[in-house]
Amino acid sequence: TLCSRFFLFTKIISTLFKIILYFKIIDIYQFNILSNHEQYYMVFTKGQFLYSIKYGTITYILYSLSKFWVKVLYDNRINKILEIGSFVGGDTLNRYSNVPNKI
Repeated sequence: TLCSRFFLFTKIISTLFKIILYFKIIDIYQFNILSNHEQYYMVFTKGQFLYSIKYGTITYILYSLSKFWVKVLYDNRINKILEIGSFVGGDTLNRYSNVPNKI
């Protein structure tokens, strides 16, 4: 049927998009226009885990991706990612260099 063909087509396009993202090195501007799910995919498949800091129920996780950094805020209590954000350095990166100081 037309509906099942459309579903199959969108599944193929989605898979191809993920393959393209996996092999492509993107910059921070391209990363920022991705949807949250696409950002998660990039960080968790292409990002290099660097460090994590736990403060209360929140874990701050730092990744490097290409030529920029990505922070992920995760709430352990509710098992949910609260925020994902990218940056190139500065004060945000300094927060991770002052361990064990508070974030």
